[in-house]
Amino acid sequence: MGATILIVEDEPDMRDVVGVILRSAGHSVISAGNGSAGIEMATEYLPDVVLLDIMLPDIDGWEVLSTLKGQERTQGIPVIIAAALSHSVHKMMGMKAGGHQDMITKPFTIEELLSKIDKVLKGTESDGKEVND
Repeated sequence: MGATILIVEDEPDMRDVVGVILRSAGHSVISAGNGSAGIEMATEYLPDVVLLDIMLPDIDGWEVLSTLKGQERTQGIPVIIAAALSHSVHKMMGMKAGGHQDMITKPFTIEELLSKIDKVLKGTESDGKEVND
């Protein structure tokens, strides 16, 4: 059976397309359109992975990440940061906000997304550590 993946993305079209891709790959999908809702859903549902956009309308993805990693209930959930630019500053901010997180650069292909999710799931299932390329 597939994983439960929380998509935190403010663009409805992007959220819908990624949701369809993940469902067709056998995963369950829950989604949130802003950071506050993302934190609430992660806390309530404890997804296997969070796909987190950085540019959110209410609180940015860095604050969401920091909050999730700062709560005992959600700190172990792996997070894949979806950013428009892959930059060392983003990686540094991700480490400051809660340790090594995986990143994917927008726009991404279906294959890239599914590969990243598979890597994260295998890494967390095998040894409890987060995966980072």
